[in-house]
Amino acid sequence: MGMLSSLAMSLSRGAAARGQVDFTRTIRRPKKVLCLPAQDDGELLLALPAIRSLRRHYRDSLLALLVSDRGRGLWRFDDEVDEVIEFRPELLKGVAGAEFKRLSRLLGSRHFDLAIDLGYRPRPLWSYLVHRSRPGVFLGVQSRESDKYRNLVVRDVSLPADEVQRNLALIRVLGISYEGHAAIWPRLADSDAKREFRERLKGDGLKKQQAILAVDAGPWDQRELSVFLDSLGRQHPLAVLLLGGEAPPAGQRELPVVRLESPSPAETAEALACAHGFVGIKNDVFSMAYLLRVPSVIAVPDGVRGIPSPGPILRLAPHKGRPAFPRPAVLKLIDEISHRVHS
Repeated sequence: MGMLSSLAMSLSRGAAARGQVDFTRTIRRPKKVLCLPAQDDGELLLALPAIRSLRRHYRDSLLALLVSDRGRGLWRFDDEVDEVIEFRPELLKGVAGAEFKRLSRLLGSRHFDLAIDLGYRPRPLWSYLVHRSRPGVFLGVQSRESDKYRNLVVRDVSLPADEVQRNLALIRVLGISYEGHAAIWPRLADSDAKREFRERLKGDGLKKQQAILAVDAGPWDQRELSVFLDSLGRQHPLAVLLLGGEAPPAGQRELPVVRLESPSPAETAEALACAHGFVGIKNDVFSMAYLLRVPSVIAVPDGVRGIPSPGPILRLAPHKGRPAFPRPAVLKLIDEISHRVHS
């Protein structure tokens, strides 16, 4: 963010410039609502329970969602809200840029009564952008950089660490309770496409009722991953499904290893729906696995935020620097899968 942006934002009169606002009426019956979910890797999909709760609570309001062009393809967001406003984050650098001006005009023309920023990171440029559209109430997590643009803030320390629960706790300030159900993932276009995809997996070596471990193949050192795959013997009765990434070096493997080279989000979700366990990092593939309730092992940096809390379907493997393949935790997951599938 450049000097011009900092100057323009510092000269803004902030939330006080809105004048008097009828908070009770705006929160209870807004005509138009704008929701800004967190957009970093693996965080957008975890906002779905909160987005669905907003939709059910504000049934008669227009609900709009601000989503990056990359994130939009992860889910059929148009089925969840009335309008999806797409943006390109790499172009949103400052107030003088074309993307900022485009979004500023677009948001200003919508006349939102209520704006909700679900993100936990300070995003002063975003806050300034939304503030310029003059929503009656602008809710977000308290931060020194963004508070001047909002008139309803929640202290970060009062919110849960779990990303799904944090989103839900934030909108609870508006009197909204969680109303939702398990995510039914948008599957392949039709039953023929689904059947063809599953037949493709079967032809590649996956068998019906076979224990399957899905692995996001992109984050790891490929030699390290190859050594792990070679170490799996007949005492581990399962197949490994590699999602994306480069093909690991060939080795002496006793178990079937199937690779999906560049799966679409729908294909990734379909593959995860077949799996009994998942290994990856904090990204959108993991979020799919979590929403589909696939038991997972995730390598995460120490102190990372924006993820669910560990529990029965999630085991975290902290690391420093480049993520190392979490071999001990994965072997434990494999034992649990084998016991569950074959017992």
